[in-house]
Amino acid sequence: MACGRSILGKHGMAVSSATFHEASEKLGAEAIDRHRAIASIVEELEAFDSQHILSQATPAY
Repeated sequence: MACGRSILGKHGMAVSSATFHEASEKLGAEAIDRHRAIASIVEELEAFDSQHILSQATPAY
């Protein structure tokens, strides 16, 4: 959960993984898997960035 919002869609996968620019029925399994892999990497980078920002805003004790 990020900022109080769920990042999971109705099928339990990340929303960005479930969203395609073309109808998913037109896409092959390889294209869908590649999209999910790229979306996963983007999500990890966003999580890393959020943690970095949080660490910069949190005073060290």
